[in-house]
Amino acid sequence: MRMIDLTRKIYAGMPVYPGDPGVSLDPMCTFEDNICQVTLLRFGSHTGTHLDAPRHFLPDGKTLPELPLDIFVGEAVCVRAKLYYAGGEAHPVIEFGEEERARIQPGDRVLISTGWEEKSGTTAYFEGYPIFSAELLLFFLERKIRLLGVDLPTVESVGEPFAMHRALLSRDIIPVEGLINLVELIDRRFLFSAAPLVLENGDGSPVRAYAILED
Repeated sequence: MRMIDLTRKIYAGMPVYPGDPGVSLDPMCTFEDNICQVTLLRFGSHTGTHLDAPRHFLPDGKTLPELPLDIFVGEAVCVRAKLYYAGGEAHPVIEFGEEERARIQPGDRVLISTGWEEKSGTTAYFEGYPIFSAELLLFFLERKIRLLGVDLPTVESVGEPFAMHRALLSRDIIPVEGLINLVELIDRRFLFSAAPLVLENGDGSPVRAYAILED
């Protein structure tokens, strides 16, 4: 058995999605002045490697406590994305061939490796990132996948910027964004975990995502 950490480190001053709260980790108790260490955490609910609850984009959508835990934990498959420029777009478009599509079964948790994680930790990570074709989004909806994990800052499709979030979340398909180290998982099935904090009225949460391989 081998475990692969898929989670970005959260640190003070790290780049965040434009418009999101910045990150600070302030010591409130120290060993010098107190008997223990306690840190005040300040960051948004969509910082680093995180997931989105339906409430993120849907006013009446489910919050984190209303989502069953088995959405976030269970068997997953990872596929490599093909990227192309359709002409004039600021973002490359993600597509799959028939072989990649055949790996995805109804009800799967699907992780997608685009190679964009190489820009993780830089401001360039949030600029010109790959987006999904409308046809591929429809494929995910028809397959009724449970979770979509990406090495991107967000899931977005060709057309209206937030349409993909609304389409997925209205069906309780949970996006997990900001994953790393997906290359080792391509074309494999494995146990995946990305459980969130149980935040009241939670619209999203950082996660400790990891994969367990039975080598």
